[in-house]
Amino acid sequence: AAARLNGRKGGRPRKDRRSRVTKLLNSSADENWGTPQSFFDELNEEFQFTLDAAASSANHKCERYFPKEDDALLQPWSGSVYCNPPYSAKMTPAFMTKAAAERNRCEVIVMLVPSRTSTQWWRDNVWDGEAAHRGVTVRFPQRLKNDKRNHPSKSEKRWPFPCALVIFRPDVAGI
Repeated sequence: AAARLNGRKGGRPRKDRRSRVTKLLNSSADENWGTPQSFFDELNEEFQFTLDAAASSANHKCERYFPKEDDALLQPWSGSVYCNPPYSAKMTPAFMTKAAAERNRCEVIVMLVPSRTSTQWWRDNVWDGEAAHRGVTVRFPQRLKNDKRNHPSKSEKRWPFPCALVIFRPDVAGI
C-alpha cells in the first residue's frame, strides 16, 4: 500500500517522504504544548508540585511558576517541580540538562517531554544505553490530547507525537 501511494511498484517509501514524516513527528510549528489539566491533576495528586518551571500566566499549574521572562534556566529550582518545557531543538535539551543539574536540590522533578529516545539529550540525561541513569525513572503515558484552555489552537486533537515523563530524584549515593 505504501508503495502504491508513492507511485512505485514496491519497496519503501521515497526518501523525501520519510524525511517529511520524520520532520513532522519531531517538530511542531508551536513549541508550547500546554499540559492537559486532567493529566496534570493525576500527576499532582502523586507528586504534590510546588513549582511549575516553564509556564505562562495563562497556563501555569502551580502558584509558584517561572514565566519565559524569568528564564527558568537561570533560576534555582526547589521543592517538587513540574516542567513541561518548550518543545524545540534548543529548549528541550537545555531544560533536561537543567533538571539533571537541579535534581539534588529538589524533592522530585517531573519533566513532560517528547519521547525522542534517539536524541543526544535523551542519552545524556535519561538513558545510558541499557537502563535509566541512577535516580531517573521514565514513564510513557498514552498520547495526550489538547486542552482547550492550555493550547493556542483551542482544539482537542491528540498531540502528533508521543511523550515521556522523566522523573528525576536526588542521587542519594552521589551526595
